[in-house]
Amino acid sequence: LEGQEEVRGVTPMVKAQGYYMAGSTKLNGSIMGVNVMQESEFYNLRDYIVAGSVEALEMNENGILIGNGVAQKLSIGLNDYVQISTLSGDVYPLKIVGLYQSGMAEVDDIQSYVNIKTAQRLMGESIEYITDINVKLYDMSLSPQLAKDMAKMHSLTAIDIQTANAQFETGTAIRNLISYAVSITLLIVAGFGI
Repeated sequence: LEGQEEVRGVTPMVKAQGYYMAGSTKLNGSIMGVNVMQESEFYNLRDYIVAGSVEALEMNENGILIGNGVAQKLSIGLNDYVQISTLSGDVYPLKIVGLYQSGMAEVDDIQSYVNIKTAQRLMGESIEYITDINVKLYDMSLSPQLAKDMAKMHSLTAIDIQTANAQFETGTAIRNLISYAVSITLLIVAGFGI
């Protein structure tokens, strides 16, 4: 993948499901194991951090960058510890080295980032284990065709960004249509008033 000219970068990911626990509160969560510096470079993770830093996560194998919504629901903050309970029942304490806010409540309320090795340890897997490969392209319009080619070539499931974000894009188009309709209506009413 990295050898293809249209590919800017490739990042491995380990997605783990589990629970965040603080005191008597327990929340369902999605833990993303990533190479933090690559994630910051290719997907601008640094721009969403409201406390702490990606460097703090990079340097701390027992660290976690947690969504602001999760932190508020659990009443925890920077430098506190959160217990991560895996689906197999194992519990791991992780130090909160950063808080991020993506602007999408459904993401901020469940998602967190850890180092890829930490996620592999949470899953009880070896260091070769990954669940996803994210491919960053120079030209995003090529993603549907490249996803089809990859799926055929390697007999795997490949989802392009347009398909993955179809619901978001449809919502944005509808909001824009409503905004234009309201603006035109207001201009017409103002014109009759004048």
